[in-house]
Amino acid sequence: MTQVLTSEHCAPFLSSLPSTPPSNFPCHSTESVLSFKHTPIYVSLREFDYGLGYGEGEWKGEGLGVKFVHQRVKLPPSSPPSTEAPKTIGDALYESTKATHETLTTTFLVLLSDVGTEVASIPVSKDDVVSVVTSLLGSHPSAPTLTKCVSDCVNATPASTTNLIPPVVFAADIPVTKHTSLTQELLYPVPSDKLTWTCGVHPGEYKNDGNLWLNLSDGFIGGGRKNWDGSGGTGGGLEHYESTGKTRPLAVKITTLSRDLVGVDCYSYDEDDMVAIPNLRELLDGLGVDYKSMTKTSKTTSEMEVELNMNYDFSAITEEGGKLPKVNCPGVTGLKNLGNTCYMNSVLQLLAQIEEVGDRYKGYNEGWGGGGGGAETDLGVQMGKVMKAICEGGYGKVVSIEEAEGNMNKGEEELGEDDVNNPLEQVAPHMFKVAAASGKPEWLGGQQQDAGEYLRHLLAEMEKYEGEGGGDMGSRRILEFGTLKEMVCGQDGMKMYKEGEGDVVMELRVPMEKARRNVKKVQEGEEDEGGGKKAKTEEEPPVVSLQDCLESYVSQSVMEGYRWSHLGNSVADAYDRTGVTNFPPYLAVLVKRYEVDPVTWTPKKLKVDVEVPDSIDLGFMKMIKESGDMVLPPSDSDSGGAAAGVSVNPVLLQQLVEMGFGENGCRKALIETGGEDVEAAMNWVMEHMGDANFNDPIAEGGGKGGGGGGEEYPEVVSDIFAMGMFQLEHVKAAVGWAKGEQAKAADWLFNNMDGIDEKVKTIMPKEEKGEKAPPVPLLDGPSTYKLCSFVSHIGPNTNSGHYVCHALKGGRWVILNDEKTALSRNTPKGKGFIYLFKRD
Repeated sequence: MTQVLTSEHCAPFLSSLPSTPPSNFPCHSTESVLSFKHTPIYVSLREFDYGLGYGEGEWKGEGLGVKFVHQRVKLPPSSPPSTEAPKTIGDALYESTKATHETLTTTFLVLLSDVGTEVASIPVSKDDVVSVVTSLLGSHPSAPTLTKCVSDCVNATPASTTNLIPPVVFAADIPVTKHTSLTQELLYPVPSDKLTWTCGVHPGEYKNDGNLWLNLSDGFIGGGRKNWDGSGGTGGGLEHYESTGKTRPLAVKITTLSRDLVGVDCYSYDEDDMVAIPNLRELLDGLGVDYKSMTKTSKTTSEMEVELNMNYDFSAITEEGGKLPKVNCPGVTGLKNLGNTCYMNSVLQLLAQIEEVGDRYKGYNEGWGGGGGGAETDLGVQMGKVMKAICEGGYGKVVSIEEAEGNMNKGEEELGEDDVNNPLEQVAPHMFKVAAASGKPEWLGGQQQDAGEYLRHLLAEMEKYEGEGGGDMGSRRILEFGTLKEMVCGQDGMKMYKEGEGDVVMELRVPMEKARRNVKKVQEGEEDEGGGKKAKTEEEPPVVSLQDCLESYVSQSVMEGYRWSHLGNSVADAYDRTGVTNFPPYLAVLVKRYEVDPVTWTPKKLKVDVEVPDSIDLGFMKMIKESGDMVLPPSDSDSGGAAAGVSVNPVLLQQLVEMGFGENGCRKALIETGGEDVEAAMNWVMEHMGDANFNDPIAEGGGKGGGGGGEEYPEVVSDIFAMGMFQLEHVKAAVGWAKGEQAKAADWLFNNMDGIDEKVKTIMPKEEKGEKAPPVPLLDGPSTYKLCSFVSHIGPNTNSGHYVCHALKGGRWVILNDEKTALSRNTPKGKGFIYLFKRD
């Protein structure tokens, strides 16, 4: 039984408080750093993990903390529900944002045991911290410190979600405004009641359509700009800008504001364009705008453009059109969309289907000792936090697959509404997103990203984290396959083999020349002159089998005009084909549904379905060097064949680079195709752009470019080297050893200054020490696989649209659409972008 906290309880632990409590610190009071538990949360007051929050049973080691108990309560209706439809769009927008629940929080000062159980507690609130601490400690020297620690915790803004990601997210390709500094004077306070928002210049013309813009200099709300035909807004915002001497240039569409500030619309009257305002959060704070309590009620300009210009059938992958029976159980747990993070959620759900990955990272999470803090940014801990949530569940009402099957034939009214918006039951991977981004802005931001690229990025980060401890069943190893390219000289039949570096995603071209085109007839209700019904023909997407895609991967092609060094650099045709050297435990296959338009040289999406069987046999794809063949010397294959003596035309190189491909990859393409044929080089780029080393630097002599420790983190190396205290090679080695963590690398350098020349050798990669690491055999086994999961995508390109994951659970397919998880009725296997197969 928990006792009432007394001074005797506190005394032994006052020395563990921070000697100088920080004024601004991340207080994780709404979510545990080790799980997605939201209540109760115990925030540590110990110096080594100050501010970190833990759920029940997660606290390790005795100490003082602040307990936060959150309770979600339903609000009483402010007025009787109306049976009438909203009179205006504005009314509808306002009704949609009315809060139905609120979260009440109570706090306690507690002492926890070394196994995380409450020993003693006492209620404390924002208003009585001083009196509570005084009653406990009196005039004890540590009383001021404890008072500050407790007060800062109960008053701090929760460091859960938005504090961990960049403050403002704008749509892609929007320029940053030149008005980075702005003079503000609040002349027009923003009304808290949304129903009173209107155009300050032409209130009578405002259409209640949400087209209102807040001037960031003075708080004035004006209507959007009028269109040439009289449609659009009232034009009040622009008129206000002009009437004030054109000195107040920036405005934000107030109905696109929300707590996260994701995808907000900002406009510069001076620059006459949509702009990005990096300090938007500070400008809104300066005007006292309570954006944190706002809900976005209008579409942004970019969203309206998408709606007007594109008509993508999202129901094709999300299975909308009928209510799906909800599933929520171990192995089937939804992930909250944080704002264009469906690509991340889908990849995480895909990886969760690999049992070895889930088990490994759950172990990292459960084995975290708590010393020194850092759990909130530790990839292993945060990946484990997500894997544990997906694999073990425990969030929201449990609905098993069997129970969901019983609901399959129920109507929408019988199934009821899904409560996926309860903040105390959500699995929102904010901390994971930051930990996995490794500081790279494309993964930290709020723009949609390519799920295939993210899968490669995440596996690379996981490999670095696991290090040598990954062993044979490391997360990358269980997906890694090798490739072998055979090139046959058309003049004398000599063969050259090139071994590709291990890859984790097999990228397949869609051979549209093998597509089957189907025509579907749809009966219409109208009658023709003869009294019969008219039939309307509707063409369905063409179909290509996955087998065709796989066979295309290993098919032989002819490269004309290839330069062979063993023929004195003369030209002869090259017949090449590629195969795989092993069959890993799991195989990730990416179907390249995009091609470059030969006229515009821009990517376009292929309208095609891929016929994917439940099981495949890849035995025909394996390649080994044939015994008894005459094989060219290693120097030929190492040099890249055509590289010797080939000069690159800089004009052609620039043409390729301007198409959006990396310079190193374009240079390789020209070298491999003779240096003067841009069309052949473009074909080479399209075939090899998915290679892991496609854009690696080209070293002299044809060897692999790139360096060892530290070269992956040039900014960190530069910062430490600028201290002027260490040699560059020592800094590179330390940064590489610390995997880019600046503080960790600097700490190692300062602690090893004596005899650093010898000590640095112990942390250098074997290749840099002159020791060639022995090749590690790739995992191999039977050639048969079964489909276990896939990620599908709808949208104009992989950096927009929407991603959804499907997974096979207990013989039934389930859909994992962000936080919505349900049984699948019509599993869209033909729409897949990334497929995951498990070896038999």
